[in-house]
Amino acid sequence: MNMTTGIAFKHCLKSSLKTYCKPMNASVLASPSFCYGGQNMLNKRPIHLTSVKKATPEAVSSHRGHWVAERVMSAGLYAVIPAAFILEPSFAMDTALCTSLVIHSHWGISGVFADYMHGYPSDTGERRYPILTTMAKVLPYVLSITAFACLMNFNYNDVGLVKAICMLWKL
Repeated sequence: MNMTTGIAFKHCLKSSLKTYCKPMNASVLASPSFCYGGQNMLNKRPIHLTSVKKATPEAVSSHRGHWVAERVMSAGLYAVIPAAFILEPSFAMDTALCTSLVIHSHWGISGVFADYMHGYPSDTGERRYPILTTMAKVLPYVLSITAFACLMNFNYNDVGLVKAICMLWKL
């Protein structure tokens, strides 16, 4: 490529980039010129602008306590799991292990359900599938209670969780 062609190509590239690569912000994306039929071209849904609400101190403090409890339980699992296998397997250690595992799993499943199982808002502002919101609140409790009952039944009527895992390792 000679110098004249390179300069012409560079000028063409600059002018086309200015035309097609304009900087975009939220106001450009929400503008009527960027929308088609009142809908955003990126996700084909109407744009709903809402104001930002600040959390009340009561709401922040209640979530803070839950967050701390989750972290303490997660850190406690680092002690409970090895202790259950190092110490002599007993009903008390099996119960502590089962309880901490079920609580940890319940909080994780509840978070996933709260984040991903919700009825998407319809055009009228109402939830399309309100049953999903109800299921997202009830299903984690059903799963956790069932899991805890099954594990405690296994601990009480059989060899126990830790002993069963040790027997599997020996296979």
